[in-house]
Amino acid sequence: MTVVLETAEDFGLALRTTREAAGRTLRDVADVTKLGVRTLDALERNQIDRLPPGIFRRAVVRAYAKEVGLDPEETLRLFLLRHPDSLPPPGPPGIFRRAVVRAYAKEVGLDPEETLRLFLLRHPDSLPPPGPPQGPVADLPVRPRGWTSVVITGVAVGVIVALVVAAYLLWPRPAAVGAFPGAARTVATVAEGRTR
Repeated sequence: MTVVLETAEDFGLALRTTREAAGRTLRDVADVTKLGVRTLDALERNQIDRLPPGIFRRAVVRAYAKEVGLDPEETLRLFLLRHPDSLPPPGPPGIFRRAVVRAYAKEVGLDPEETLRLFLLRHPDSLPPPGPPQGPVADLPVRPRGWTSVVITGVAVGVIVALVVAAYLLWPRPAAVGAFPGAARTVATVAEGRTR
């Protein structure tokens, strides 16, 4: 179906034709996607100024495409070719999605790499397949982080705290009231004034 979108001169009309071929009404798509009928109608009529701005516009296109049986990312790509916006181009979900899958698998007691492999079979992305590191990072030796770094960090923090405490204790402060010139006379004058 995306071939129809690529060659279509009227993108909105191609979307409407795809929806009608799927046997869906605009109300059906609006009910499932929770988008307004007017918003979806604007998309089918190429009235882009009536669509919400930014990432919301992209969400409308993705939701519509998914509901009528089109590839959401490919449909969005073709939409943005015709109606570019100021947002960066949509990219793959990336390494963060893989990290979440691995963390979840580890949390529930599954093999993280096998779980990720199975996940990527159903939800592929454009990143290289998981495996051993490649490139310049793969050549770096792996340094185990044991107690040595913790001890060094603890000693460094201790030294800094000791220096701060020593500076506080040794910092020159004004001495007692009588240490300032004329202070003794002032104190004596005040004391005499109270006794009178």
